[in-house]
Amino acid sequence: MRKIFGKEKIRLQQQVEELQRVNQISQDRIQREREEARQREEAQERIAKINLDQQRLALEASYEQKERDEKMRKDREEKAAKRQAKVRENMRMEKFRMTSPDSLRRLRQLMRRKYELDLAIWSDRKCRLPDRPYVEADMEEADSVLHEILTAVSSWGDNSDNQWQKHEWEMASEIYARLQEEGKRWWHNNPPYEED
Repeated sequence: MRKIFGKEKIRLQQQVEELQRVNQISQDRIQREREEARQREEAQERIAKINLDQQRLALEASYEQKERDEKMRKDREEKAAKRQAKVRENMRMEKFRMTSPDSLRRLRQLMRRKYELDLAIWSDRKCRLPDRPYVEADMEEADSVLHEILTAVSSWGDNSDNQWQKHEWEMASEIYARLQEEGKRWWHNNPPYEED
């Protein structure tokens, strides 16, 4: 019986060893599966991060392209506005070069407008801060009108081509002399505001 018990003991030991090997293999497999799952998660996180980076870069590139397009559009608009302003200026100069009684009448209207604007600006010198943009618009218009007056008068020349009649030229010369004197107010950088 002792021999049987010894054989049984050996067999049981072999079974225990086999179970231990199976258990170790199972634990190793579980460990490998966990490691593989962790690696898959890390790979998915890296892929997600790469996708987010690509989306961010695409958005940045899109914004940069929009900014470049907007800048180019503004540049084109500015150039077009400058061209239009130059054309308008040339047309205005051409009108003023046509020295005639009409140009004197036009000049008289401009002088009246300048005087009217100056009075309005001066009367609003005590205006409140929220009302100043309206006054500043008048100031810009007054400076523009004064510039237009000076441009018109300077384009008359010296009447060497005798386009003016004698009494017209005397009046034009007197206007020119008065406009060359001091005392004209340029409102730009010289506002009339009084602080209380």
